[in-house]
Amino acid sequence: MGFATSFDPERVDEVLSWLCALRCTVVQFYDWMQRYSAPVPGNGEYTDPLGRPLSRGSLERLVSGVRDLGAVA
Repeated sequence: MGFATSFDPERVDEVLSWLCALRCTVVQFYDWMQRYSAPVPGNGEYTDPLGRPLSRGSLERLVSGVRDLGAVA
């Protein structure tokens, strides 16, 4: 089991490489929401309460990449 907490568009490949190296079969995605009261933002690029850049597109690329690795997101 692995996890992902970085959803920065510029780090997608790095995160997928890390998960591949760990040979993860299940990956949990933590804290990808803009905020709990409105998890999916109106626009695709947003910042979480900790000031981290997030992107719905990068999240979708990560989920797709995890599946391509043969793992479950």
